[in-house]
Amino acid sequence: MDVSKVFSETASSAPSEIPGSYVYSILPIEGERLAALTSGDELLFLDKSGLKTVSRHQDDVPKLVSCMVGCEDGKNVVICAGGDGLVAVFDTRADQQVSYFHIDRAVTALAYHDHGVAVGSEVAHSQSTVSIWDIRQNRMRWQSSENHDDITALQYHPSDHRILLSGGDDGLVGVFDTTIQDENDSLIQAFDHGPIHKAGFLSDTAIYALSADQQFSIYPLNTPEANDGGVIQPVLFGDLRPTTQCDYVIDILRDLHQPYVVAGSNLSDPHIDLIPLTTNPRFSLSTQNVVRVQRAHGEEIVRSAYLDRSAETIFTAGEDGCVKSFRDTDRSVEAAEQRGSSVKETKKGKGGRFKPY
Repeated sequence: MDVSKVFSETASSAPSEIPGSYVYSILPIEGERLAALTSGDELLFLDKSGLKTVSRHQDDVPKLVSCMVGCEDGKNVVICAGGDGLVAVFDTRADQQVSYFHIDRAVTALAYHDHGVAVGSEVAHSQSTVSIWDIRQNRMRWQSSENHDDITALQYHPSDHRILLSGGDDGLVGVFDTTIQDENDSLIQAFDHGPIHKAGFLSDTAIYALSADQQFSIYPLNTPEANDGGVIQPVLFGDLRPTTQCDYVIDILRDLHQPYVVAGSNLSDPHIDLIPLTTNPRFSLSTQNVVRVQRAHGEEIVRSAYLDRSAETIFTAGEDGCVKSFRDTDRSVEAAEQRGSSVKETKKGKGGRFKPY
């Protein structure tokens, strides 16, 4: 691996009040904050700068909480759900739960867009369900039961929000047109990848799938609009662990500028790597310009990672119960020095005034 940047820890907190809890996931919300979901059935809001807890919710959080989703644009809705079938909607601006609804089985995956919550369930009676609920009216408006094991991944298409992707422990990835009520007709694409750990859209025309045994592939979205009717072959990467020299794969960061494979090592040399996934002329992993987060969470597994490009900061959460932030400290010092030099130069203008920029 050609490591071009090394990020070092800048802040750390263990925000849970429940002993032994670890942090399932983190996501950005408005107001320079993070939402964090813990195994102690807590939803926490943290400030990004020092990772201090701003507020804590537990009584109004689902039991055996398992998943959380927010708005794609990071605004003021966070939704979480769990093993009791409760789906709870929080307004982060008002810092309170504003609505909720129940399904008849454990919830294992969520997606959200424009008042529509996609809910994936645990298997019951040899079948799991994917449903869409309108949170303004708390009523179901669409449902499918194509999978035969727990649903583990859900995502709306990045631009055509009629389209919903699901993935499950049975290995099936399905793509649905949710404007079609008939289950059989609404399924527009399906393929078998292996037990799904992560799956979603890399772009308007590309689907990624990562299995529980770290097998990674990118598949074309096979709709006439996506590929003009031509047949495009999937890109099969196989087991990512030898390629990325890691112990496990955490996630695929679907960054607008540059997607990354986030790979973790927690044994002899604890760290995580952000490995660029290039797209031209075809999808491939680049061993150049790898971003490394030193130490990360030590010997504990990293469960979630988020890249804040505006702050040039990587946030992580793990099974040690900690949320951490990391930055390229050498670059930060260099940038500060450059800013200081620039200020000194601009003070040389007439009358000691700053020159316009």
